[in-house]
Amino acid sequence: MMASPAARMFWRLEGLNAAPSGPLPKEVRFLPDPESDTEATKGLTLSAASVPVLSKHPLVTGPEFQHIKVGVGHRLDAFSSGVLVLAVGNSNKILNNFCRTRVTRDYTLEGEFGTATDDFSYRGKVVERSTYGHVTQDNLDRVLAMLQGANQKALLMYSNVDMRSQEAYEMAAQGLLGPEGKSEPVLTGLALRPLPASQLHFRGAVSK
Repeated sequence: MMASPAARMFWRLEGLNAAPSGPLPKEVRFLPDPESDTEATKGLTLSAASVPVLSKHPLVTGPEFQHIKVGVGHRLDAFSSGVLVLAVGNSNKILNNFCRTRVTRDYTLEGEFGTATDDFSYRGKVVERSTYGHVTQDNLDRVLAMLQGANQKALLMYSNVDMRSQEAYEMAAQGLLGPEGKSEPVLTGLALRPLPASQLHFRGAVSK
C-alpha cells in the first residue's frame, strides 16, 4: 500500500521531531528561600532564581515541527537533473528576490547524429535514420555562432536598458545585463565539446 503525500510529509516531520531538542529558555523568578525562618522573622524571604520556562516544554507545546511551508524557486525540465532551489519557512519571502536576480540555467546537452525519435528524446522510439557525413565542425560552429548572435540581440531587447547609456555599459561590464522580468528563453554561452563523430555534446546557459 502506497502512502499518501500527507502521510509521507508526516513521516518526514516525525523524523525532524525525533532530533534532540534544544535546552529550555530560562526566566528569573523570586522564590521563597528554603533556609529562611519564617517563624522568627514573621515574614517571607524571597531570593532570585533562574528556572526553566516549563510552558515551552515539548510535553506542553507538542512537537516542534507541525507544519513547514516549502516553496520551489524553479522547476527542473523534463529529462534533466540539477539543483532544485527550495525555500523553507520564512525564506519563502525572498523567493521573488531570487527570481529577479537574472540567474541563468546551465545545461549540458547530448545528441546523436543520424537518428530521430518520436518524442525527440533518447528514450523515444527511433522513427528515422539518416547519413551525417556532410556535418562538419565548421558547419556546427557557424550554426552556433548564428544562434549566439540572434540570442544576444534578444538579450539586449529584453533588458529594457538604453544601449547608449552609461548604465548599460556598466551592467555589461559586470555581466549583469539580462532580461528584465519574464521573457522568452535566451541562449547564451554556447560551446561545443569534442566527441566521437556521431555524437553531439554542447553546453549553454539560458536566461529566462
